[in-house]
Amino acid sequence: MALTVRYMKGAVRNAFVLRSAGVSQLAQANLQEFLDRHTRDLGDLAQNLGEAPPNGQRDFEDRAARVLPENPAFAALNFFNRDFILTWGFPYAANRTAEGLNLKTHFAGLAAARRAIERHGPAASGLVDLLQGESGVLLYAPVFEGDTWRGLIEGALQIPRLAARFIAPLFGPRFRFMIIDERRGEELYSNMREVDHARTPAYDAYFTLNVADRIWWVVLHPVSPPPTLALVVGALMVELAVGAGVLILAGRRKWD
Repeated sequence: MALTVRYMKGAVRNAFVLRSAGVSQLAQANLQEFLDRHTRDLGDLAQNLGEAPPNGQRDFEDRAARVLPENPAFAALNFFNRDFILTWGFPYAANRTAEGLNLKTHFAGLAAARRAIERHGPAASGLVDLLQGESGVLLYAPVFEGDTWRGLIEGALQIPRLAARFIAPLFGPRFRFMIIDERRGEELYSNMREVDHARTPAYDAYFTLNVADRIWWVVLHPVSPPPTLALVVGALMVELAVGAGVLILAGRRKWD
């Protein structure tokens, strides 16, 4: 009987883990492709601006307007000059309070911007309160004209928008999730409830996402754990019934 209990619990857990793993593998592939496109297109825009410097705000807006529709997690795209001053931004409505911003006064963004310049490639900040509203991260790509650094492109990526519109639909109603920045161990987003945190993590699944020069962990938590107890009790009842049947038949043979 003890062997039956262990077997049933193991079988139920394995089946549930496989289901979670299937969901997480599909989500990881789709989300990585989605985030890679945002990072790649930000870098392509920076390269384009370095090869053909924009002729004022309107020219920048035209180029940024071609990038945003394909990268909907970005709330805005901004250009910072060599003095780290926000020179151009798009769209205007999202950047009303950011005009003339000095990046040197925003240390979370400044650290990522300097890393982007040093590595000649995209870099991402930790969690910040975006000037465009909501919380999020800032992605930076350096603009070089030849070997000369000319400025930075900033992409403001809204985490709640990313989570609600693009991550949650991949998991469906059966799972909740949490996003953690590996570098700082910081929770970027969670739709888990207090009761979810109190439950055993035995059935959680997780995967990682590369975002520029950072790594995010996505923890997948089932809304309802598998009904292990009910299945085990059912298996025991079946085993008892079979055992009783065997004893009855053995008794009849004895009296025969």
